[in-house]
Amino acid sequence: LNVLEAGGNYGWPLASHGVEYDLQVIGRRAGRHDGFAKPVYFWAPSIGVSSVVVNDARFFPLWGNDLLVGSLMGHALLRIHRDGTNVKSVEEIYGALAIRDMVQMLDGRIALYDSTRGSVHFLSRSAAWCNGGEQFQTGHVYSLQCPPADSSVSPPR
Repeated sequence: LNVLEAGGNYGWPLASHGVEYDLQVIGRRAGRHDGFAKPVYFWAPSIGVSSVVVNDARFFPLWGNDLLVGSLMGHALLRIHRDGTNVKSVEEIYGALAIRDMVQMLDGRIALYDSTRGSVHFLSRSAAWCNGGEQFQTGHVYSLQCPPADSSVSPPR
C-alpha cells in the first residue's frame, strides 16, 4: 500500500516486500526498497489486492474514511483504518468472496464482484442502521442482505 506522490518511484518490479502465491519472491530485491519510496503497509505473501475504495463516511459512519481493500487470493474484504498516511489496523470485514472489483454506489451500498462465482454482492449498513437507528450494535455494522441506504442523501462530489 503506497502513498502516491508525483514523480514517486515505488520500485516495481525491481523491489517488493511481497511474494507470489507459490511463495516465489517478487522482484529482484525482496524486502528492500533502497532508493525507492517505501510502502506504508504490505502483505507477505501477497493477498492479491484487486481494488481499493475510500469509504464514504456518510453511509458507513463507523468506518470513517477508511480504505476498503478487495482481495482475490485472500477471498476477503479488508478494512484499513488509518491516521493520515499511517496504517493503524487492518481488519477482515468479510471472508468468503474472491473480490475482483468493487465500487461504492451513489446510495451508499458497496458492490462487490466475486470472480469465482461470477456474481455481484451488495454490502450495506445493517437493518438497525438502515431503519434510522444510530446506536451501535455489536455484529450489526454491515449486512449483505440489507436494503439500500437512504437514497435521498446527495452523492459525493
